[in-house]
Amino acid sequence: MPQQKLTIVPVTLHTENNNSSSSVPAELSSKPACMIKTAAAEIAFFNGVEEHVIQAIMREFETLVKHDYTDVKNIYIICGKTDMRKGIDGLATLIQDSFELDPYGDSIFLFAGWKKDRYKCLYFDGDGFAMLYKRLDNGKLQWPKDEQAVRNLSQKELRWLLEGLSIQQPKAIQPSPKGTF
Repeated sequence: MPQQKLTIVPVTLHTENNNSSSSVPAELSSKPACMIKTAAAEIAFFNGVEEHVIQAIMREFETLVKHDYTDVKNIYIICGKTDMRKGIDGLATLIQDSFELDPYGDSIFLFAGWKKDRYKCLYFDGDGFAMLYKRLDNGKLQWPKDEQAVRNLSQKELRWLLEGLSIQQPKAIQPSPKGTF
């Protein structure tokens, strides 16, 4: 996957001065003063937002975009059904208490609910937890049903899972062991 470059430019927000007779102040306008769009995110800044808030948001955004999750040591899938109402603390406790794994390790943890049309991903990036929640608009995941089980996935198995395929693909070409000639 090609490395994406994120350039952050300073933004100064000013009120609109369009000589309209609108009684709504520019600070309360529903139109953003600045919009940043990527394939994965959209951030809108409205007039009246303090500069230090924008800088903090942009630092976090840059960290998320720059992080390469393909180098993660372990990808764990928590099989069966997980209560999707759980937040970061609840999922980290589940990882630690039920599966005796380290939520602070270099690992991604995946969870799915009853419907199999949504999943959560939990990752500790060194200074805090990041959680992704995704709901599919069309289709369902083929999540393993074995309750109280956890599996360590390869990047290939993760790709299959997130494409709606089973993580066991018996017709896939398997890597061959080294032989002697």
